[in-house]
Amino acid sequence: MHTCHHLFCSIALLILLCVHGTDVAAYEPYRFRIDEPRIVIYPDVYLAPARLQNTRLFRLARQVQEQSRDRLVEFVKISLEEMAAVYHEEALQARHKAMQETNDRNKLIRWSGNAEAFANQLQARSLRVNRNSHVELYFESFGELYLLIDGKPVLVSSPVINQQESLERRIIEQVCRRMHCDQRLINQPVEEPVRSLWVYAGWEIGENNRHLFRTKSGLNFVFNDLEDKPVKQHICLNIARDLNLIADTLINVREKGLFIDWSYLYLDVIPGTDRYQLVINQFKDAIQLSLTAIPYLNDYPQVTIPWLQARLKFEPFEFTFENAAQLVKELSK
Repeated sequence: MHTCHHLFCSIALLILLCVHGTDVAAYEPYRFRIDEPRIVIYPDVYLAPARLQNTRLFRLARQVQEQSRDRLVEFVKISLEEMAAVYHEEALQARHKAMQETNDRNKLIRWSGNAEAFANQLQARSLRVNRNSHVELYFESFGELYLLIDGKPVLVSSPVINQQESLERRIIEQVCRRMHCDQRLINQPVEEPVRSLWVYAGWEIGENNRHLFRTKSGLNFVFNDLEDKPVKQHICLNIARDLNLIADTLINVREKGLFIDWSYLYLDVIPGTDRYQLVINQFKDAIQLSLTAIPYLNDYPQVTIPWLQARLKFEPFEFTFENAAQLVKELSK
């Protein structure tokens, strides 16, 4: 009886493999290394890399914050001095430019005067800071560093927005010249979190002898022929990679309690970066992520919303790209 039971189980397993084996075996695993997506709540979007809290100045400031009060005071004084020097230089440049310009002369003269006045204020503040001053550092969530001096905030910023890195470099050089700095900590490379994403896919013959590149997640691509098959497969995998990444991140978004408005969903590039953001509602909440294919296609991911909705419900859903050849043509340009 025991032997018969094992025989029955073996036969049953063989039948299951015969019925489903080709379908399962057709899928091959493809691994993608991806940057971890970021969920951002408006207005915490469009953050340029230089403004994020992983800058060298932020790391130095956090070092100083853990050291003696005298060093904190020195850091504040140096920051004020370097900012004052930068604003003095900007005022001087504006005056020189005003002598050469005719159309913007009055504007340049006003800007020069304002920059000079602010530089003088910063210099005076630096002279007033001493051991009896109440000084703190405040790290703002949008990537800005404030000096709190006797309760009054001073933003560490350059007069020219795209020269912030230059100002920060000057402060770091002066601070590290006057006191000990852990250069390894300041200069350590900031690594974006990376994880793996798997796409399971394979080729099969569909209806009317058409060729189907099918993925286990329900995304299917139809072709009339297998000409340039490696190119077709590569592009289909990248489209599947992008859409699976979006689906996985939307699941995370929902779990965090953010509202997804399917009628408002749209994709946009993040200026100054190679990343994209998918805005998920009218409040401009979004996910930032690295995409490889769908930003270059029309109406994606909007046309796949039924597939995305099913993924969020963990329900099977087939979405077929009937125009897969055209998609490959678009992405091969």
